[in-house]
Amino acid sequence: MSAMVFNETTAMERIGDLEFIKELLHDFYDEIPSDIDNLKKAIVSNDVDTVRIIAHTIKGTGANLSLDATSDVAKRLEMAAKESRKDDFLPIFTELEAEIARFMNFADGFLD
Repeated sequence: MSAMVFNETTAMERIGDLEFIKELLHDFYDEIPSDIDNLKKAIVSNDVDTVRIIAHTIKGTGANLSLDATSDVAKRLEMAAKESRKDDFLPIFTELEAEIARFMNFADGFLD
């Protein structure tokens, strides 16, 4: 079973203001398609450093916003890049795309 899309309990503990959390999630919602597109381009071109940087950013943002599943998969992609395991990029990226789709579906209902 995969991790929660969004852990409201930890988000409230970390940030404390639901409206501000929603603003931050909305920013992520707006920016993640571009990040995913750039990540895909980096994977296709075997740009290990860019894969690592973008995956690290998604991991950190996901963790800060309590997007546990997204953060977990991005962490795995970051580690694959750190270890230059290029053959793992596409399978992990596919999982990350699925988690982003889960987030987008969740956000469509959660964000006003």
